[in-house]
Amino acid sequence: MSIRRVVPNIQTERSDESREFWSGLLGFRLGMDQGWIQTFVSPSNPTAQVSIIRADQSAPVVAAISVEVGDVDRIHAEAERRGLEIVHPLTDEPWGVRRFFVRAPDGTVVNIAAHRPAAASAPPAATPAPPPVAETPEAEAEATEAEATAPEPPAEPPAAEAAPAEGDGDGDGDPDTDTDTGEKPE
Repeated sequence: MSIRRVVPNIQTERSDESREFWSGLLGFRLGMDQGWIQTFVSPSNPTAQVSIIRADQSAPVVAAISVEVGDVDRIHAEAERRGLEIVHPLTDEPWGVRRFFVRAPDGTVVNIAAHRPAAASAPPAATPAPPPVAETPEAEAEATEAEATAPEPPAEPPAAEAAPAEGDGDGDGDPDTDTDTGEKPE
């Protein structure tokens, strides 16, 4: 089973103060803003994320945690086979995810989701966010699309191989340091 990320979801009506806390105090970057949900992404570890939610746009409850998986249909079938309570049915959401909510044995409602291919997703969010962090799934899809349509750069001629400079026997471009020993020659 492929687990791509796990994101805590914090329900709040105080989104402005929450945004300042996560961005201002802790340095998270806004990676997604759908109006009803904002996801903040760590600049140093893009899978470290937290979402703040006013109310879920299509589900009856706000899930406490979201788990992005590789195969949501397989997880859904296994949850049903185990007789777990499905709180929100398997649904293709207009913002580009396929998801369902399941109640864990401890009572926690968990959003199990997978991103659909970019071609199947909805238009961008009504409230535009700053450019997404390159490592988020949304940005990855945009980058892949941009790469596919970008013209090929002209090929550069092969560089001529230069001989090592005098006193640069190891060819590292630095006549003062031997890369093997780290010592300076006498």
